Amino acid sequence: MLSVVVLTVVVLVFVSPASAGSLKGEASWKKVSGAVKYNLYYKEKGDKGYTFAVGNLPSSSTKLTLTNLKDYVKYLYNVAAVDSSGKEYSWSGEKRLFKSF
Repeated sequence: MLSVVVLTVVVLVFVSPASAGSLKGEASWKKVSGAVKYNLYYKEKGDKGYTFAVGNLPSSSTKLTLTNLKDYVKYLYNVAAVDSSGKEYSWSGEKRLFKSF
């Protein structure tokens, strides 16, 4: 007599909101005299160079929320003040970006 055995394997994959890129973080900086706008750069801790995130932020702004950050990754940011000729002249200094849901 021939027997057939059917084996069903179920694999469950759980995706937490954090791993789906739902983390956000707020960058903040102090106003710089003479700035007409700001440019924001960020990097993952350990990376050598910064990545341009957003530019032309109004001179009245002092914070920005970055979204779609990865969990278990430390981010650093730096903000440059930009003068009326378009030259970046004053940097906020490297700061850690703290994430939240």
